[in-house]
Amino acid sequence: MDIGFTEEQEVLRTSARRFLENECPTAFVRHHGGGGGDDRPFLAEARRKRLARHSLPEVGGSGLGLVDMTVLMEEMGRAVMPGRSSRPCCSAVP
Repeated sequence: MDIGFTEEQEVLRTSARRFLENECPTAFVRHHGGGGGDDRPFLAEARRKRLARHSLPEVGGSGLGLVDMTVLMEEMGRAVMPGRSSRPCCSAVP
């Protein structure tokens, strides 16, 4: 029984980590984590790269599965990504 991540999930992890390392440095986290500044450009780019709004397609999400979302959430937690990014993944749960 193979319980590892798929190749697509590893690619998702790598791209998420690379994006967050480049776009979400400690100074950014400190500034935006405290509610300062405009994080809309960052969130727009995260959505473009499928790193935000990963809920069901019926509610505007990208339709990633539970394991895919777990991979993303792990990387977001690793980077201490600030903002509203974690809420949309749960918004489709009735």
